[in-house]
Amino acid sequence: MSVITISRQFGAGAEEVALALSEKLGYRIVGRSEVEEKTREITSASIPESLLVERGPGIIERFTFDREIARLLLEESVLSFAKEGRCIILGRGGFAFLRDVPGVLNVLVVGEWEKRAEFLAGKEQISSLDARTRIEKVYRERRGFLSYFLETSWGDPSHFHLTINPLDLGFEEGATLLESVVTGLELEKRFAASGEKAVREKLGRAKVLNRSHFSLGVHPSLLSVRFTGEETVTVWFFNVEEEKRDAVLSLVREEFPGYTVEVKG
Repeated sequence: MSVITISRQFGAGAEEVALALSEKLGYRIVGRSEVEEKTREITSASIPESLLVERGPGIIERFTFDREIARLLLEESVLSFAKEGRCIILGRGGFAFLRDVPGVLNVLVVGEWEKRAEFLAGKEQISSLDARTRIEKVYRERRGFLSYFLETSWGDPSHFHLTINPLDLGFEEGATLLESVVTGLELEKRFAASGEKAVREKLGRAKVLNRSHFSLGVHPSLLSVRFTGEETVTVWFFNVEEEKRDAVLSLVREEFPGYTVEVKG
Protein backbone atom coordinates (compact mmCIF):
# COMPACT_ATOMS: atom_id res chain seq x y z
CA MET A 1 0.00 0.00 0.00
CA SER A 2 1.02 3.60 -0.50
CA VAL A 3 -0.38 7.12 -0.27
CA ILE A 4 -0.66 9.71 -3.03
CA THR A 5 -1.36 13.37 -2.34
CA ILE A 6 -2.69 15.57 -5.14
CA SER A 7 -2.51 19.35 -4.97
CA ARG A 8 -4.11 21.20 -7.84
CA GLN A 9 -4.82 24.36 -9.69
CA PHE A 10 -8.57 24.84 -9.86
CA GLY A 11 -9.98 23.60 -13.15
CA ALA A 12 -6.90 21.56 -14.06
CA GLY A 13 -8.72 18.21 -13.92
CA ALA A 14 -7.23 16.84 -10.71
CA GLU A 15 -10.49 15.18 -9.68
CA GLU A 16 -10.72 13.38 -13.03
CA VAL A 17 -7.14 12.14 -12.73
CA ALA A 18 -7.73 11.02 -9.14
CA LEU A 19 -10.82 9.06 -10.16
CA ALA A 20 -9.00 7.32 -13.02
CA LEU A 21 -6.01 6.56 -10.79
CA SER A 22 -8.29 5.24 -8.04
CA GLU A 23 -9.78 2.74 -10.48
CA LYS A 24 -6.34 1.62 -11.66
CA LEU A 25 -4.80 1.16 -8.21
CA GLY A 26 -7.88 0.36 -6.17
CA TYR A 27 -7.12 3.30 -3.88
CA ARG A 28 -9.70 5.31 -1.97
CA ILE A 29 -10.12 9.01 -2.75
CA VAL A 30 -10.07 11.23 0.34
CA GLY A 31 -11.54 14.69 -0.20
CA ARG A 32 -13.46 17.35 1.66
CA SER A 33 -16.40 15.24 2.86
CA GLU A 34 -14.19 12.46 4.22
CA VAL A 35 -11.84 14.85 6.01
CA GLU A 36 -14.71 16.90 7.42
CA GLU A 37 -16.43 13.79 8.79
CA LYS A 38 -13.21 12.56 10.36
CA THR A 39 -12.48 15.96 11.90
CA ARG A 40 -15.92 16.08 13.50
CA GLU A 41 -15.27 12.61 14.95
CA ILE A 42 -12.16 13.94 16.68
CA THR A 43 -13.91 16.80 18.48
CA SER A 44 -17.37 18.20 19.04
CA ALA A 45 -15.88 21.70 19.25
CA SER A 46 -16.60 24.22 16.51
CA ILE A 47 -14.35 23.94 13.45
CA PRO A 48 -13.54 26.94 11.25
CA GLU A 49 -15.35 26.63 7.93
CA SER A 50 -12.30 28.03 6.16
CA LEU A 51 -10.27 25.01 7.27
CA LEU A 52 -12.71 22.61 5.64
CA VAL A 53 -13.14 24.45 2.34
CA GLU A 54 -9.46 25.39 1.92
CA ARG A 55 -9.49 29.15 2.21
CA GLY A 56 -7.83 31.73 4.39
CA PRO A 57 -9.93 32.72 7.43
CA GLY A 58 -11.93 35.90 7.60
CA ILE A 59 -11.53 38.48 10.34
CA ILE A 60 -14.07 36.85 12.65
CA GLU A 61 -12.51 33.39 12.35
CA ARG A 62 -9.07 34.81 13.06
CA PHE A 63 -10.33 36.03 16.42
CA THR A 64 -12.59 33.11 17.32
CA PHE A 65 -10.49 30.08 16.34
CA ASP A 66 -7.01 29.01 17.38
CA ARG A 67 -4.82 28.50 14.31
CA GLU A 68 -2.60 25.85 15.90
CA ILE A 69 -5.56 23.80 17.13
CA ALA A 70 -7.25 24.01 13.73
CA ARG A 71 -4.08 22.86 11.97
CA LEU A 72 -3.63 19.94 14.37
CA LEU A 73 -7.22 18.83 13.81
CA LEU A 74 -6.69 18.80 10.06
CA GLU A 75 -3.35 17.02 10.50
CA GLU A 76 -4.85 14.24 12.61
CA SER A 77 -7.72 13.81 10.17
CA VAL A 78 -5.48 13.58 7.09
CA LEU A 79 -2.97 11.29 8.79
CA SER A 80 -5.75 8.98 9.98
CA PHE A 81 -6.49 8.17 6.34
CA ALA A 82 -2.81 7.97 5.43
CA LYS A 83 -2.23 5.44 8.21
CA GLU A 84 -4.68 3.08 6.48
CA GLY A 85 -2.72 3.43 3.22
CA ARG A 86 -4.03 2.83 -0.30
CA CYS A 87 -5.55 6.28 -0.59
CA ILE A 88 -5.38 9.39 -2.76
CA ILE A 89 -5.61 12.55 -0.67
CA LEU A 90 -7.06 15.36 -2.75
CA GLY A 91 -5.93 18.73 -1.41
CA ARG A 92 -6.36 19.35 2.35
CA GLY A 93 -2.64 20.14 2.68
CA GLY A 94 -1.77 16.47 2.39
CA PHE A 95 1.63 17.16 0.90
CA ALA A 96 2.62 19.25 3.94
CA PHE A 97 1.62 16.63 6.50
CA LEU A 98 3.23 13.75 4.58
CA ARG A 99 6.41 15.49 3.42
CA ASP A 100 9.48 13.22 3.48
CA VAL A 101 7.49 10.08 4.31
CA PRO A 102 8.94 7.10 2.39
CA GLY A 103 6.54 5.60 -0.15
CA VAL A 104 4.33 8.71 -0.38
CA LEU A 105 3.98 10.41 -3.78
CA ASN A 106 3.21 14.14 -3.73
CA VAL A 107 1.76 15.35 -7.04
CA LEU A 108 0.90 18.83 -8.32
CA VAL A 109 -1.72 19.06 -11.10
CA VAL A 110 -1.53 22.20 -13.23
CA GLY A 111 -2.91 23.58 -16.48
CA GLU A 112 -2.69 26.60 -18.70
CA TRP A 113 -5.01 29.42 -17.57
CA GLU A 114 -7.11 29.53 -20.76
CA LYS A 115 -7.50 25.77 -20.92
CA ARG A 116 -8.56 25.60 -17.30
CA ALA A 117 -11.21 28.25 -17.86
CA GLU A 118 -12.47 26.43 -20.96
CA PHE A 119 -12.55 23.06 -19.18
CA LEU A 120 -14.32 24.47 -16.11
CA ALA A 121 -16.91 26.30 -18.20
CA GLY A 122 -17.76 23.10 -20.06
CA LYS A 123 -17.75 20.91 -16.98
CA GLU A 124 -20.02 23.11 -14.89
CA GLN A 125 -22.01 24.66 -17.75
CA ILE A 126 -21.10 28.22 -16.88
CA SER A 127 -19.86 31.13 -18.95
CA SER A 128 -16.21 31.69 -19.69
CA LEU A 129 -16.31 34.86 -17.60
CA ASP A 130 -17.78 33.02 -14.62
CA ALA A 131 -15.16 30.30 -14.99
CA ARG A 132 -12.34 32.84 -14.96
CA THR A 133 -13.83 34.58 -11.94
CA ARG A 134 -14.07 31.31 -10.04
CA ILE A 135 -10.51 30.31 -10.89
CA GLU A 136 -9.20 33.62 -9.57
CA LYS A 137 -11.33 33.35 -6.42
CA VAL A 138 -10.30 29.78 -5.62
CA TYR A 139 -6.64 30.60 -6.22
CA ARG A 140 -6.78 33.39 -3.64
CA GLU A 141 -8.63 31.15 -1.17
CA ARG A 142 -6.23 28.23 -1.44
CA ARG A 143 -3.21 30.49 -1.26
CA GLY A 144 -4.65 32.00 1.94
CA PHE A 145 -5.42 28.56 3.37
CA LEU A 146 -1.87 27.27 2.89
CA SER A 147 -0.28 30.50 4.08
CA TYR A 148 -2.38 30.85 7.24
CA PHE A 149 -2.98 27.30 8.45
CA LEU A 150 0.09 25.49 7.12
CA GLU A 151 2.51 28.42 6.83
CA THR A 152 3.66 27.34 3.40
CA SER A 153 3.41 28.75 -0.11
CA TRP A 154 1.07 27.49 -2.81
CA GLY A 155 2.55 25.75 -5.84
CA ASP A 156 6.18 25.67 -4.70
CA PRO A 157 7.59 22.89 -6.93
CA SER A 158 10.03 21.80 -4.22
CA HIS A 159 7.04 20.43 -2.26
CA PHE A 160 6.24 17.84 -4.94
CA HIS A 161 7.81 14.82 -6.56
CA LEU A 162 5.95 15.24 -9.84
CA THR A 163 3.96 17.88 -11.72
CA ILE A 164 1.53 16.89 -14.48
CA ASN A 165 -0.69 18.77 -16.92
CA PRO A 166 -3.65 16.48 -17.68
CA LEU A 167 -5.48 19.04 -19.82
CA ASP A 168 -2.67 18.52 -22.35
CA LEU A 169 -1.66 14.98 -21.45
CA GLY A 170 -5.17 13.56 -20.95
CA PHE A 171 -6.85 12.42 -17.73
CA GLU A 172 -6.45 8.71 -18.39
CA GLU A 173 -2.88 9.22 -19.58
CA GLY A 174 -2.07 11.26 -16.48
CA ALA A 175 -3.41 8.49 -14.27
CA THR A 176 -1.42 5.91 -16.20
CA LEU A 177 1.73 7.96 -15.69
CA LEU A 178 1.16 8.15 -11.94
CA GLU A 179 0.37 4.45 -11.79
CA SER A 180 3.68 3.68 -13.51
CA VAL A 181 5.53 5.80 -10.94
CA VAL A 182 3.87 4.01 -8.01
CA THR A 183 4.63 0.56 -9.43
CA GLY A 184 7.98 1.35 -11.07
CA LEU A 185 9.48 2.90 -7.94
CA GLU A 186 7.90 0.22 -5.73
CA LEU A 187 6.36 2.88 -3.52
CA GLU A 188 4.09 0.37 -1.82
CA LYS A 189 7.13 -1.58 -0.61
CA ARG A 190 8.80 1.61 0.58
CA PHE A 191 5.70 2.66 2.47
CA ALA A 192 5.35 -0.74 4.12
CA ALA A 193 9.05 -0.81 5.06
CA SER A 194 9.29 2.58 6.78
CA GLY A 195 6.61 5.01 5.61
CA GLU A 196 3.82 3.39 7.59
CA LYS A 197 5.77 3.75 10.83
CA ALA A 198 6.56 7.40 10.03
CA VAL A 199 2.85 8.10 9.52
CA ARG A 200 1.94 6.31 12.77
CA GLU A 201 4.39 8.50 14.67
CA LYS A 202 3.16 11.72 13.05
CA LEU A 203 -0.44 10.72 13.74
CA GLY A 204 0.31 9.72 17.34
CA ARG A 205 1.96 13.08 17.99
CA ALA A 206 -1.06 14.97 16.58
CA LYS A 207 -3.45 12.85 18.66
CA VAL A 208 -1.49 13.51 21.86
CA LEU A 209 -1.50 17.27 21.27
CA ASN A 210 -5.19 17.34 20.36
CA ARG A 211 -6.28 15.24 23.33
CA SER A 212 -4.05 17.19 25.69
CA HIS A 213 -5.89 20.32 24.60
CA PHE A 214 -9.47 19.08 24.39
CA SER A 215 -9.41 16.68 27.36
CA LEU A 216 -6.86 18.25 29.70
CA GLY A 217 -6.89 21.92 28.75
CA VAL A 218 -3.17 21.93 27.89
CA HIS A 219 -2.55 24.07 24.83
CA PRO A 220 -0.01 22.77 22.27
CA SER A 221 2.17 25.82 22.93
CA LEU A 222 2.80 24.45 26.45
CA LEU A 223 4.37 21.18 25.37
CA SER A 224 6.43 19.66 22.60
CA VAL A 225 6.44 16.03 21.48
CA ARG A 226 9.43 14.93 19.41
CA PHE A 227 11.09 11.72 18.28
CA THR A 228 14.68 11.96 19.47
CA GLY A 229 15.86 8.44 18.70
CA GLU A 230 14.76 5.03 17.50
CA GLU A 231 11.43 4.48 19.27
CA THR A 232 12.21 7.27 21.73
CA VAL A 233 9.74 10.08 22.43
CA THR A 234 10.83 13.20 24.29
CA VAL A 235 8.19 15.47 25.82
CA TRP A 236 9.04 19.04 26.77
CA PHE A 237 6.73 20.87 29.21
CA PHE A 238 6.48 24.63 29.65
CA ASN A 239 4.77 25.72 32.88
CA VAL A 240 2.37 22.75 33.04
CA GLU A 241 1.18 21.66 36.48
CA GLU A 242 2.31 18.22 37.67
CA GLU A 243 -1.10 16.56 37.57
CA LYS A 244 -1.63 17.54 33.96
CA ARG A 245 1.95 16.57 33.08
CA ASP A 246 1.26 13.06 34.34
CA ALA A 247 -1.97 12.89 32.35
CA VAL A 248 -0.18 14.00 29.16
CA LEU A 249 2.52 11.38 29.69
CA SER A 250 -0.19 8.73 30.05
CA LEU A 251 -1.52 9.79 26.65
CA VAL A 252 1.98 9.56 25.17
CA ARG A 253 2.55 6.06 26.54
CA GLU A 254 -0.86 4.99 25.30
CA GLU A 255 -0.09 6.20 21.76
CA PHE A 256 3.45 4.81 21.71
CA PRO A 257 3.50 1.50 23.56
CA GLY A 258 6.98 0.06 23.81
CA TYR A 259 8.64 3.43 23.16
CA THR A 260 11.03 5.03 25.62
CA VAL A 261 9.47 8.24 26.95
CA GLU A 262 11.81 10.98 28.14
CA VAL A 263 10.68 14.14 29.92
CA LYS A 264 12.23 17.59 29.77
CA GLY A 265 11.28 20.83 31.44
